[in-house]
Amino acid sequence: MLVVETVAKDKATGNLLFKLTTNLFIRGIGGFGHKGTIKQNYPAAPKRQPDYVAMEKTEANQAFLYRLNGDLNPLHVDPAMSEMGGF
Repeated sequence: MLVVETVAKDKATGNLLFKLTTNLFIRGIGGFGHKGTIKQNYPAAPKRQPDYVAMEKTEANQAFLYRLNGDLNPLHVDPAMSEMGGF
């Protein structure tokens, strides 16, 4: 898993506007070159309701559209791979 933290600040005042933590699940295919100790400094989840919730409907063929746009992840079109991933 790759954790990316993005911070946005007001250009004029320098005040923090938001901090975004993105978690990316990377398939275990290697090639990253480092096998040392991983720093795990994850922020605690807030103990409150979310500020905003959005629901998006996806189409049944959406994964095939990804493939047409160059996404070669087998998870998106191979039912056996999807099942291995819990989908």
